[in-house]
Amino acid sequence: MKQTARIYRQPLSSRRVALCLTALCLTVNPFVTSVVTCGVAIIVWSSALGHRVSAMQAASPQGSTVAPETAPINETAATHAAGLLAQPRPAGDIPHANLLVQTARMAGRDGDIETALRLLNAALDHYLADSSADHHQSIFTVRTGIVSAAWQLKDYPLVVAQSELLLKMPALGDDSNARIGVMQMLAKSLSLLGRHSESLTMTRQLAGASDVARSLAAEHSLVIGAAALRGGQPQVAAEAYQLYLKEMPGGSRIADAELGIAWAAVSGGQSPQQADRLLSGFISSHPKHRDVPHAIVARAGVLDRLGQSDTATQLRLAVLDDYPDSVAATQTLDDLVLAMAAPWPASVRSRWQGRLDAVTRKSPQISAAIYESLLAGSLASSDDPLWRSAVAALVKSDLDGKLTSEVLDRLAAPASGDRAEATGNRLHVAEHLAIDLLGRLIDSATATGVSEEADAADATGRLAQSVPAQSLPAACESACRWVGSSGRWTMLAMVATDLAVPDRSDDLTMRRGVAIDRMVAESLMQTQRASEALPWWLAILDAWQCDDFPTLIRAAETAVAFGSIDVASGRLEAAKAAAAGDEFKVSLTRMLEAELAIRRARLDEARDLLAVIVRATETTAELRPRAQWLIGETYFLQQKYAEAIDAYRRVDTLDATGQWAALALLQAGKSFEKLARPREAATCYTALLTRFADLPHANHARTRLAQISGEPVLRR
Repeated sequence: MKQTARIYRQPLSSRRVALCLTALCLTVNPFVTSVVTCGVAIIVWSSALGHRVSAMQAASPQGSTVAPETAPINETAATHAAGLLAQPRPAGDIPHANLLVQTARMAGRDGDIETALRLLNAALDHYLADSSADHHQSIFTVRTGIVSAAWQLKDYPLVVAQSELLLKMPALGDDSNARIGVMQMLAKSLSLLGRHSESLTMTRQLAGASDVARSLAAEHSLVIGAAALRGGQPQVAAEAYQLYLKEMPGGSRIADAELGIAWAAVSGGQSPQQADRLLSGFISSHPKHRDVPHAIVARAGVLDRLGQSDTATQLRLAVLDDYPDSVAATQTLDDLVLAMAAPWPASVRSRWQGRLDAVTRKSPQISAAIYESLLAGSLASSDDPLWRSAVAALVKSDLDGKLTSEVLDRLAAPASGDRAEATGNRLHVAEHLAIDLLGRLIDSATATGVSEEADAADATGRLAQSVPAQSLPAACESACRWVGSSGRWTMLAMVATDLAVPDRSDDLTMRRGVAIDRMVAESLMQTQRASEALPWWLAILDAWQCDDFPTLIRAAETAVAFGSIDVASGRLEAAKAAAAGDEFKVSLTRMLEAELAIRRARLDEARDLLAVIVRATETTAELRPRAQWLIGETYFLQQKYAEAIDAYRRVDTLDATGQWAALALLQAGKSFEKLARPREAATCYTALLTRFADLPHANHARTRLAQISGEPVLRR
């Protein structure tokens, strides 16, 4: 700002735009805020352009239309600019170009850089189109303004394009300072666009412009080096850091440059041996540098690549001891627990114990991979305190259940190389974790064990009607979901025995949430305890006010099978109302309606409903054989055994899985026995044993076949 003030105190001839653009040098100085300095640059060049336009207006031929220097009081710069840009003007209209530049200055004062840029682009077109006079200075001035405005708008491709054109223009007078600013802005724009090699080339040119430029180039070379490393260009990064060492041999950031060269080597710029040598040199030369812990960890990684794993491990352990509060120590702690088999060294274990015990909801989240290693290692080494700390930290920090799900999935996934023993051990850890989390459901029944980890705001998105302020941790719900998705319903069904059904007046039961209650009820269905599931489904409907079809159909299904006729009828009607308009859902309710009719001994009515299901095109492949089997059952209950046998025989053509075909063979055998035709019955039982020996129905068929074999009719 002092430099700008000195320029303004000089005569107009001394503060021509080329000199004023010294401010552009500040624009890309990494130690100056770019937005502020760009604003200064805009003001400086727009002020200078304003004086040039005024001079041109004074010298313009009489009668030419030139607007006054300032717009009317009631007209904003933006409105004035829109009018100017909309005016059709012949190419090369210099007075109009001057007016565009003046309005751009006004837009810059208003902070409307986009409008200023459009005006300057339009003015440039006019200057370039007029070949009758030398507009070199005007073109140079307008282009520098475009570069400055484009930089402020982060339009880096435009900065590059106009800067390259500016540098190709012949030098005029004392515009070298402006050119230095343009070169610096070009170098930085190229770097921001990921064109690091080109940026480095321009920075080398900048370094040779002047002593001040050399300092600016050296600082920017560090920026290029860091960006090139992030962009996966280690060779360019190394050259950039070497440029700093060349141009600033006594600079204050020599250590940064040397470390950058070492990082480039680690990233693939050189061999592992050379990378190790560079890192070792940096560590010994600059032991007080803030990045020494990171350099030591990086060297450990290089030593791993060189096959010196023991030395690498010792280096990592040294980082924990020598730099315990560093970010590198935290990262190293993660690396060690991932790479080393349990039991871990005391320094690693104690630090993890403390870190887990200090976990809060706002702590940086520990990754699923880390939890996987911690849980597997602590269980394998029988480290119960570490296991409890890991589970407690997982429960406390997992607000939506995703982390717990990922940990369980990782543990249940096949081990690397499909080693059966490793896979079995990891699966055991997953089941152990699931049981630990499911145990918290039991704790919740007595209001113990969950208060510390309870979610205060229902973070998992579960239904919240009448839910108390505290609900179960999201990790518990994730464990329930994992148990269900992996088919381990028995684990959850065992927990159900110790839980009370949900009750709106009981905060303890409502703490679980509707999702967990649904899965508990489903676990009873999946473990052949459907009669116990009935009060759960009915309570879920009442306590959680559910009106979704899956819950309604489950409640209707269990009520039809085990509830009273009145309860079953009411639940079935609710499911039918929810199914209206969806043929698939209607077919499900029609099936239950038929089963309820069978319970009421309305067998002809039930058979008619089932026949519709079998014929309907929307009936699923899983539902059709069940319906056909039930048709056989209606005949069997009416003691119409011949018709029942015909119905059972049709099941085989509909059933792709064999579940209902096996049951149909069993029932057909029973029907033949009722007709005193034991040979045909034996044929059915033998077919069942031959085709479906692994199904539960085979045992019954084997028993029946043994009884038939002892009858006299078969001895003849």
